[in-house]
Amino acid sequence: MINISTFQEDLLELQDFARRLEKFIETEQGFVDGSLVIALTSKFGSGKTTFLRMWKSSLEEAAEEEGKPLVISLNAWESDYYGDPLFAIISALAETIQKKDEKSAKKLRDKAKKLGWFAAAAGNQVVKKLTGIDPAETANRVKSKEAERTGSEQHIQDTFSIYEGRKRAMQSLKEAIGEFVSSSKPWVLFLVDELDRCRPDYAITYLETIKHIFDIKG
Repeated sequence: MINISTFQEDLLELQDFARRLEKFIETEQGFVDGSLVIALTSKFGSGKTTFLRMWKSSLEEAAEEEGKPLVISLNAWESDYYGDPLFAIISALAETIQKKDEKSAKKLRDKAKKLGWFAAAAGNQVVKKLTGIDPAETANRVKSKEAERTGSEQHIQDTFSIYEGRKRAMQSLKEAIGEFVSSSKPWVLFLVDELDRCRPDYAITYLETIKHIFDIKG
């Protein structure tokens, strides 16, 4: 398999398309309240991944130029085996931010850790790697809490508490992302790849998750 990573190796001359796409995004984002979402679609195997790789490389090379975005790349298929894409997305985000701003990356992970306690999918090792939460310990804690409940009324109250806690944690996480984005140069570009390789249900969940956590300006 040929691994093409720069426009210098591109025989299809897609660099002009990339430049026009950049110009379109730069223009349109000024008219959008929040984030701007663009979907590129073509048949499987037609070169979408290669184009994104070349485009990302080109943008990173021009990173110091005025008006060029910070680029964060996400591969949806790499976390397809995992039920909740939230932590996979945040992990990739924090890893990229770490290279630019360690303080912001730590803050993002701390916010994700709080959210992780409320996550229904805390049984996966991905959560432990990102948040430091031991899934086995979490499961025992949940069982202990269940044993303490004496009736349905208490159960309902706990369910609402978990929901409210997760909602607050999610808002706090969005604010942390928003602070980083607003402090970065003019805008941040998230490239999400391989959605067409994911299970349909996971692809939809992935898109819904992105919609909620990236509903921010910039």
